[in-house]
Amino acid sequence: MKIILLGAPGCGKGTQAVKIQNKFGIKHVSSGDLFRAAISSGTPIGNLAKEYMNKGQLVPDNVTIELVKNTLQAKIEDGSLENGFMLDGFPRTLDQAKELQKFMDIDLVLYFEISNDKVLERIAKRKFCSKCKENYVAGDDFTTCTKCGGKIVRRDDDDPEVAKKRLEVYEKQTFPLIEYYKELGILKTINADQPQEKVEQDINVLLGEV
Repeated sequence: MKIILLGAPGCGKGTQAVKIQNKFGIKHVSSGDLFRAAISSGTPIGNLAKEYMNKGQLVPDNVTIELVKNTLQAKIEDGSLENGFMLDGFPRTLDQAKELQKFMDIDLVLYFEISNDKVLERIAKRKFCSKCKENYVAGDDFTTCTKCGGKIVRRDDDDPEVAKKRLEVYEKQTFPLIEYYKELGILKTINADQPQEKVEQDINVLLGEV
């Protein structure tokens, strides 16, 4: 099954993706992972993306699309995505979504619907292990990771003002995708305002029916 995870920063996509992967064997693939894989492999498109990133510039849509296309197809061919994938962080724009649809048939788009107030509340609380990326919340009394012993930190872009700006960008760029995938008939909305356990239950029921 080929799935897109769509939702604002802090909506819980990453947390639920781990649970989906463990239960259904569908691999969680973030756009960041694809970039790092292409760059570390030294592919032509990876080297091109690296040039923009090293200059602190946004990677253009055409480069991003080609990178996602090449890396996904390579992973499918080598069997590492035999049970499908959940694509997280791509597409971010309507143009990217339309181009993706040209070379990859997406089965389902899970849209994590959540209020801005709840997103900002969650972002203000979250922390993670700098080594293994295990997630924690501000109420946890840990300074080191209980899994690997790494240092627990906050992301720089989780600063409240930065988070607000990220939400503004998300709403401007990503909201059109919701209507696009509705028209394709593959969008399913998840109430991400609920507790994690209830969100997980809703997703399990939904995936069990697909």
